Order: sequence, then structure tokens, then C-alpha cells
Amino acid sequence: MRRAQRNAAALQQLEGIAGVPSLRDFFFDPDDQSVLWTAYRYMAGTPLSRCGVQVPTLPALIAVAEALDACHQVGVIHRALSPECILIADLTGKPVLLHFDFSHVEGQQSIASVIGSALGASPYTAPEARAAPVNGRRPAAYIYSLGIVALELLLRQKIGDHNPVQLVDHLPERLLRPIISKMVAREWADRFQSMTEVCLALRQGF
Repeated sequence: MRRAQRNAAALQQLEGIAGVPSLRDFFFDPDDQSVLWTAYRYMAGTPLSRCGVQVPTLPALIAVAEALDACHQVGVIHRALSPECILIADLTGKPVLLHFDFSHVEGQQSIASVIGSALGASPYTAPEARAAPVNGRRPAAYIYSLGIVALELLLRQKIGDHNPVQLVDHLPERLLRPIISKMVAREWADRFQSMTEVCLALRQGF
């Protein structure tokens, strides 16, 4: 329930932001008040995890980075970014962020214990956020997540247990290597410190 409420609260705060689905309504199930239903504006598409080579990688990454940056500007941090959370819309070919269940919404109580158990083992979760979920609120944490998504898209393979920093040298796009390397640095202080910086670097790489 709390996850559903958090998702609805995040989407309310993000209304009108490009790359985020439009919330039409949310309501409790009349037969079970512990169930919250969320209604979105219909959008056909395919999760990024199933798109493969059909996606123009760099434009998609820039669009996701811009959407995440816009979310942060209004006090919402996704915290659970993965290819399954990114829908490539059929109509526009552009990415849309989904699943704000674990997001941090400024001014709301944290659900750190839930996030820790649910996301601690995810390869997309930054090392510092695995150690202490509250660290997932830092922009550097979801910059790491986007870096892992970028690596998987560019290499056409899952990262799994591999050291992402070591895989950067295998990227075919040489201009992107220093950018992705900085995004997936193990220490959060060595990464970009805002998604705005990431957007700028990716556009220059493009």
C-alpha cells in the first residue's frame, strides 16, 4: 500500500514533466480499502529491457537523463531505475519513466527499510545505497543507476556481477567512455554530482 501511495504522490508532483506518465486518477478499491488503484493516460510501448538494438541508444539516454533531472528539480528521486522502469513509447519512440513506488518525494517519510530489502541486491543500485538506503537520495546514486543502464545498452549485455568500471573500456563509442566511467565510479564523490551535468556531458558526446 505505501508503495502505491508513494507512486501516486510522486506522479502528482511530476504532472506535466516530459518523460513521465500522466496520472489520470487514483482510488481505493471499494471492496478492499487496503488496495490503491492508479489510472494512467494510456501509452503503448515496450520496456527498454526488451527493445534491444531497435533503440537509438544515445538519444534515449539523454532523454532519460533529462527526465530524471526534471524530477529532481521538483523534489522527486526515482531510486529504482532499471531498464524495466523505462518504457519506449510506440507513438514517439521516446522513453517514459515508470514505477515510482520506491521514489523519495521531498517532504514525505522515508521507506528506507523497504527499499533496502527490495533493491539491495540490484546491480543498478549504487554501492553506497546498498550499504545505507538513505544514501539513495543523493543524485550521484541514480546517476550510477543510469550509468549501468547505459553500459548494458551500449554493450548489449547484462552487467551482472561484473565490475562496471572495467567494462567501460569495451564500449565501442570511445567518446562516451570517460562519461560512463564517471557515472559508474564506485565512490559517489567521484561521479557527476547532478543529472544536469550528465545531460550536458552526454549532449557533448553526441
